[in-house]
Amino acid sequence: MLSHPRCVSHQVVNFTPSETIGRINWTVYGKIKGLTKGAGINYGYDAGGNRITKKVGDNYTFYIRDAQGNVLGIYEKNNTNFSWAEQQLYGSSVWVQ
Repeated sequence: MLSHPRCVSHQVVNFTPSETIGRINWTVYGKIKGLTKGAGINYGYDAGGNRITKKVGDNYTFYIRDAQGNVLGIYEKNNTNFSWAEQQLYGSSVWVQ
């Protein structure tokens, strides 16, 4: 469990016992900007504080969001490959005829 004086929510991060975190960098809003663990992990956020990018070594994850901040899709870039990883479906009602 990571802790920080400005962090109000609990986030679970899985590490094996042999792994250590060298350093955690925080944004001014109390979110993880990056941490050093092996190749290092860096996060990017939009103006609303929603995560929009994640970088682990040379691998990138992009979170595509709608105007309300809901994740619509997740894309990954590994070396020269750019692929669609996940798709979220949202709706308030179901229409059946």
